[in-house]
Amino acid sequence: MNKLSVSSLYVVNPYNDTHIQMLKEYEKTNEMSTNLSEQLKQMVSSIPEEEYLKNKKNRNEIEERLFLEKDRTMIDSCLIQGEKDMKTGRISLYPQKGITKRRKIVSLAINYALNTLNLEEVFIMIDPTDKETIAYLKQNGYECLGEEQGNILFLTEQEERIINKRMIA
Repeated sequence: MNKLSVSSLYVVNPYNDTHIQMLKEYEKTNEMSTNLSEQLKQMVSSIPEEEYLKNKKNRNEIEERLFLEKDRTMIDSCLIQGEKDMKTGRISLYPQKGITKRRKIVSLAINYALNTLNLEEVFIMIDPTDKETIAYLKQNGYECLGEEQGNILFLTEQEERIINKRMIA
């Protein structure tokens, strides 16, 4: 019997050694120049976990790193940054070497930003060579705002999604 392999979405926990190791392997596989795994390890050594969680809950700034895991391997990752009081955020995808298909993490991250972080406005930064993800966003009604900092910028708003759901229903 064939066993289906399922991918799961996680928020990177800098205090989880498995998450850091998967991130380190992802950085190496995708030839990332930033050394995020080491930066997170340094942060962990200087801030107790309880203080980190308290700060995360109480501060206005949002900084969440999400990743898709499949078979104990990080297969995609992104960063969500934003502000709680403004209810706005920005999704940036981490590089993925040799990507040729739509990046599933995009729709999951948008859903997470709108429904878990309760953001009302989400900007999505997409590499212009990622044609499949760009096509997916356009086909699903995300507003293309043009190019910014070498990326294609899209926008979705909570209100627009509610209106679209009502029109479909």
